[in-house]
Amino acid sequence: MARAAAEADFKIDPDDAATLKQRWSTLKDDIWIKSAKALLTPTAS
Repeated sequence: MARAAAEADFKIDPDDAATLKQRWSTLKDDIWIKSAKALLTPTAS
């Protein structure tokens, strides 16, 4: 039963190296975009 639960968790949310690398790349890009938008957005004075 425990093995089946672990396999189901992995299929839903895999944690292999390729998946983690893809998630990191996405997060890194999102952070960069957010920082750029913050710099380009005029502040209310």
